[in-house]
Amino acid sequence: MHNRLSILLRLAAAATLSLWAAAARAQGHPTTLAATRAGGDLRAADQIVDAMIRDRGLVVRDVQKDTLLPDRVHERLDQYLRGVRIVGGDLTRQTAPDGTVSIFARCIRALRSISREDCCGRHARRHRDGSRGEATGPDAELVILPLSDGHHLAYRGQAMSASKS
Repeated sequence: MHNRLSILLRLAAAATLSLWAAAARAQGHPTTLAATRAGGDLRAADQIVDAMIRDRGLVVRDVQKDTLLPDRVHERLDQYLRGVRIVGGDLTRQTAPDGTVSIFARCIRALRSISREDCCGRHARRHRDGSRGEATGPDAELVILPLSDGHHLAYRGQAMSASKS
């Protein structure tokens, strides 16, 4: 009986993750995921996260020790497409010495509207250099900005007008 329940839980977790990934791909809208040890779908989610890290679809942004549970670590990751960060696509994974404890994510699947050429730095820089403002401070970051009408390339940074007031 226990073995049968374990198999059913794993099948349910795999189906949930497949639907999660398919919905994100089809709609291009944010999709959330919450996986914990209690839910039974954590192992499959952890494997997907590891694969996305290897493929550079997720990049570690920050790692912090838990202030209340000293043996736990919180890893924060950003979602990327072809080396360009997707605004709003992020994941938090909590780990303990015996493995992953939980994963919470907001995944955004970029649609085909963003091409490989669009993500190329040279091509994107040409668009920025033709704009009216000048970048100030460190270089502006090229990002993919998901909006209601689709995904767009944008710059995250500060700009100032060249004219003096």
